Amino acid sequence: MLGLRFYACDRCGTVHADLTVPEQCHRCHDGPLREITRKLQADSYFAPPTGDDP
Repeated sequence: MLGLRFYACDRCGTVHADLTVPEQCHRCHDGPLREITRKLQADSYFAPPTGDDP
């Protein structure tokens, strides 16, 4: 199973979900795009609540 990877545009903040790095932002047609990782945003931001979250 292939997993989506998430990328954020440094210029406008739009988040893209794709299997590969998009060439440019689909909203502002600029870049660069950076992959969202634990350094940029915690994984829990993209996960549904588990019920034991505060």
